[in-house]
Amino acid sequence: MSETFLIQAFIKAMTIFEANNKMMSVTECADFLKCHKNTVVNRIERGIILATEGDGRYDIPMIQFLNPVVDKFIKESGTQEISNQDLMKTLSTFFRSFPNQVSA
Repeated sequence: MSETFLIQAFIKAMTIFEANNKMMSVTECADFLKCHKNTVVNRIERGIILATEGDGRYDIPMIQFLNPVVDKFIKESGTQEISNQDLMKTLSTFFRSFPNQVSA
């Protein structure tokens, strides 16, 4: 294995870790999904959106929304061939869109 391959694998692993390590509020999730906060709460209660409840609020793991972001990127790129650089750029943009994250 080359050093470049190991660095790329490490970056991918850290991206997945960071996605698992970030939580959204109901408001942030509603903004991301472009829906009303009540819709998010209803989906949580129906088990469609995964969340944990504590201190009178829901914490919604960001990772569950990662596949739709990747799928959208693939669809918009018009090809199944995606460079790691393009994918990492898309994921970085996605994660930066939630500046007020609460770490787990």
